[in-house]
Amino acid sequence: MTITYSVKTGTETMSQRLASLLEPLGGMAGLIKPGDQVLIKPNLVAPFPHAVTDLDLLTSVVEQVRDCGGKPVIGESSGFEFDTETTFRILGINDLASRLDVKLINFDKEEFVSVELAGLKGHMVKIPKIVLEVDKFINMPKLKRHSLTKATVGIKNLFGLLDLDSRRRIHAFGLERGICALGQTIVPDLVIVDGSVVTTRAVYGEQTRLNLLAASKRITAMD
Repeated sequence: MTITYSVKTGTETMSQRLASLLEPLGGMAGLIKPGDQVLIKPNLVAPFPHAVTDLDLLTSVVEQVRDCGGKPVIGESSGFEFDTETTFRILGINDLASRLDVKLINFDKEEFVSVELAGLKGHMVKIPKIVLEVDKFINMPKLKRHSLTKATVGIKNLFGLLDLDSRRRIHAFGLERGICALGQTIVPDLVIVDGSVVTTRAVYGEQTRLNLLAASKRITAMD
């Protein structure tokens, strides 16, 4: 099965929902092996809870990675308009990381390396070096509408890996073209989509509750 879905209907916990969601994909244990370094990238684009990945879901992913013997790390960089450290603080991400005893990385302060976008010869972008060093990469986008791309799901969430100059250049030569190339350049091992609340724009706008989770090992299938 390529994609699995879960719509909250009862009193199950987030951890139970996540386990059921991943079961058709082989479960978390089918992906994470003892000793694996695992980068988990939520969407923490702005200091507004409705616009970011659900923290209960993020907590459950961290805990289940660790239960499999993996070594989780959370990493993110916020959007252009927002300071990442301030966003972390307002959302309570620092407290969450401390409580879970998991390393939290502000990509803005990391060492970046240059990679060429797949299918776009000569177009280079910079990504955190840790992306190339970890054993597994779990992408956790927040499902939302987007004023430029109509929707933001798995591939668009990869923009949080890029340094700000790379983001500007991708917008300049064609956002959708750049998104397509980015999704072929950085390939997550697992995509878990938070569709609990969906906004009509990436950060602002009206909110609709869907209570939806989705997962796939193929980012293009998910999008």
